Amino acid sequence: MNLKKISIGTASFGRLYGILDKKIIKNDAKLILQFAMNKKIDHIDTAMSYGESENIIGRVVDFDLQTENQVEERPS
Repeated sequence: MNLKKISIGTASFGRLYGILDKKIIKNDAKLILQFAMNKKIDHIDTAMSYGESENIIGRVVDFDLQTENQVEERPS
């Protein structure tokens, strides 16, 4: 896996999340993503479990999407 220096986490784009249990509204998510693109931040952390996050990103960002699935094995 190729790690980036800065990544945008998007869990709060699609559901209540974080210490304040807040959801970022679509317009603010768009501003965040546009800022990230302008600053050449090209790694976005998202997942199906983040609710609307992937849909919001898909409406704003125009780039090649690369997905990574990581599964942790739990000890039996």
